[in-house]
Amino acid sequence: MSIRRRPSFGAGPSMQRINILHIIESLFPYGGTPRKLLTIARNVDREKYRIFVAVFQREVELEEKFREAGAEVVLLRARKKWDVLTVMDILSAIRTYRINLVNTHFSRANVYGRIAAIVSRVPVIVNEHGIPRSHKLTVKIMDNLLSLFTEKFICNSHAVLREVKRDIFIRRANFAVVQNGIDANVFFETNSNNRNGLRRQLSINPDDIVIANVSGLIPIRDHRTLIHAFADIHKKLHTVKLLLVGDGPLRGELTELSERLGVERSISFTGYRSDVPSLLRLAHIYVDPTLLAGGFQFNVMEAMLSGLPVIAVSAGVPPDDIIRHNVDGVLVPPGNPASMAKALEKLIKDGSEQKRLGQAGRRKVLEKYSAEMFVRNICRVYDEVIH
Repeated sequence: MSIRRRPSFGAGPSMQRINILHIIESLFPYGGTPRKLLTIARNVDREKYRIFVAVFQREVELEEKFREAGAEVVLLRARKKWDVLTVMDILSAIRTYRINLVNTHFSRANVYGRIAAIVSRVPVIVNEHGIPRSHKLTVKIMDNLLSLFTEKFICNSHAVLREVKRDIFIRRANFAVVQNGIDANVFFETNSNNRNGLRRQLSINPDDIVIANVSGLIPIRDHRTLIHAFADIHKKLHTVKLLLVGDGPLRGELTELSERLGVERSISFTGYRSDVPSLLRLAHIYVDPTLLAGGFQFNVMEAMLSGLPVIAVSAGVPPDDIIRHNVDGVLVPPGNPASMAKALEKLIKDGSEQKRLGQAGRRKVLEKYSAEMFVRNICRVYDEVIH
């Protein structure tokens, strides 16, 4: 395990701050959870809390931002994904940094982090970030057994809370719902004024109507439905363009689908990008076709913050009020290209409705889902567990 120290912190017992160790696979710069942890590091009361982040894989881009925010990054040994010696690495971090609370994220960290916390007699919290959870039987068994020693599960939405309660049937822990928050100032830091340059790079003409989506190209995101809906719209309106920001295992399949439908020249597969705010500024409408109500997704919040009207899927479970139909967005049935195309066509033809929904969505994120509110709610859970 490689341990990096910041001299400004000191390491003596006189420090009265609460030392919190977050454990996560990596600080992948395009993932919502690493950005959530960075929001905590940037907005937490540094006189009260000291944030450590232990990772299994290096991602230099975000590590430096965590250090700038006053957090400590701990690189665990590179081992096989399921290697019990990982417990020893985490135990070492807990003892070295005199950790008061462990907070784990995703399956490997949830298993090994909790075992290390139990051995160290340190309270542990599990964060649940979305649906689906792990389907591996061994992970489910361990999850249930370790829940007996877990102080609290923090879910980012009520939909996730319902899923966790279905999976965890042996439990002692309490549950809390802490909805995500977003730091508007930080989000727009990467905004570029070179809109014309971006348009040329992505072959977008000034009079094109741009539909955007930012997410990994994986099955649950259901880009197939979006591409089919876009193809239907493109038959009527040839000036529409689709911007798919992100990458994943389905890229080849989705590219072939766009070619088969004859819209490949009007769809830009950008891959992962670090300038998402600038790309969203080029768009007129944002679409999220995700099949499951998996919780508070940063991509939707960022689109709303950017002032874009959002069309999202309602999977039969209230999406925690982040979008109310025809109030601050539009909801359509899952896996239904015709309904999505109809909603798109209506918004494309009604500029005033685009503006109304976009303004309502932006106002909602700024008022209800700020970084300050999110961190305040997280810290309230920390205090309950520790005291």
